[in-house]
Amino acid sequence: ELKLKSVDEKRSNFEKRLYGGSITNPKELSAIEKEIKILKGQQSELDGRTLELYDLVEDLRRKAADARSAVARLEVKLNEDLARDAAERATLETRIAELNAKRQAAIISVTDKAILARYEAIRKRSGNTAMAKVVDGKCEACHVAVTTFAIRELVAGKNYVFCESCGRILMLDNE
Repeated sequence: ELKLKSVDEKRSNFEKRLYGGSITNPKELSAIEKEIKILKGQQSELDGRTLELYDLVEDLRRKAADARSAVARLEVKLNEDLARDAAERATLETRIAELNAKRQAAIISVTDKAILARYEAIRKRSGNTAMAKVVDGKCEACHVAVTTFAIRELVAGKNYVFCESCGRILMLDNE
């Protein structure tokens, strides 16, 4: 717009000189007419470019408004998800507290203190998972094949059987 205003001022100054009667030289009059014609062409180009930019600005404003509304929707969804996750977390923490209380009660009833000590050591070493199921002949924790002797011992149920790879206490998958 600034360029357009500048070109328009130049053109109007040349027209004042041309039609003001102060110039009588035909060559100078011809040069001024050519200059006015060139400035009108520049003015036309600048007008076209200005209109293109206005259209572009309107399109970008519309896209920005759409993006703002999408962000607002996502923020609402995020807040809903965060609230749901907080509620679920509170429920899970309550459940963990209940299960820990049950665990403490169960620990008291264990008579074999040696296996309890080994269980606690395995649990501490392996990240709270001291037992593993045997599924399809493999330890579910480390996925290493369990020997047939160990599986027979589990079926008999007379002794505790430990995984040879990860050391967890094994149990059969009775499902």
